Amino acid sequence: MGEQESEERQKSRRSRQIQRISEWFVPSLDSEEWQEKFPANAENVEKSTTALAREYHDLTNPAFISTTVLVFLLLVVDFLMYLNGQVYGLFIDLWAALFLVFPSLKGRFVISTLAEGDEDAVRLLEAQEMVANNIGVGLLALGFVIQIITVQFLGRTEFFANNILTNSLPGFVTGIFLLIALAVTLKVLGRLRSIKLEQREHHF
Repeated sequence: MGEQESEERQKSRRSRQIQRISEWFVPSLDSEEWQEKFPANAENVEKSTTALAREYHDLTNPAFISTTVLVFLLLVVDFLMYLNGQVYGLFIDLWAALFLVFPSLKGRFVISTLAEGDEDAVRLLEAQEMVANNIGVGLLALGFVIQIITVQFLGRTEFFANNILTNSLPGFVTGIFLLIALAVTLKVLGRLRSIKLEQREHHF
């Protein structure tokens, strides 16, 4: 009984969040000029609104948490080994590239569905592409800002000067730590995204 109530609360919270995104954020993306030139019927607009709201809800949260995990792991590496401050920005830019490339990774079945002109599939993929690209551009800008701050305003080349393992481990270990950090972050993103998609299947 308690588990069922918890699931109902989770479903209700998800619905409210998606509803708020639909009402307050998605309309801000509209172009009045496009709307006047290419009017769409209300049903298609409603479906597109829902698709966008779901994607923003189901991708921005995993993106934010995974980016936070990435930064935390970089801080840990910086504490243990020497790590130039620009690496933070470069890694966030690398992370941004993942979101920019993600919409282009289409398998044969996805391409076949698009070739057949399935409206729901096209709408879903367009929504995924838009949300992923927006997240990617935002992270890319963040990475550049961090690099600029590091080069121009940071008095030293790294955030932490402790480097407690630098004298006891060879320099290439830093690269191994960075690869591990990236792999862990990818795992976190994949897991969080899977959870969101499972919730979507159960709740809609």
